[in-house]
Amino acid sequence: SDKDQTSWEPANHLRNSPDLVQDFHSSYPHKPC
Repeated sequence: SDKDQTSWEPANHLRNSPDLVQDFHSSYPHKPC
């Protein structure tokens, strides 16, 4: 459900935003891809 997705961006959005992905991993290096 949408409620389960409130803490992360949809994968298709992340694929279109590599800078945001890099930013996220820089901020949270221990979270999985």
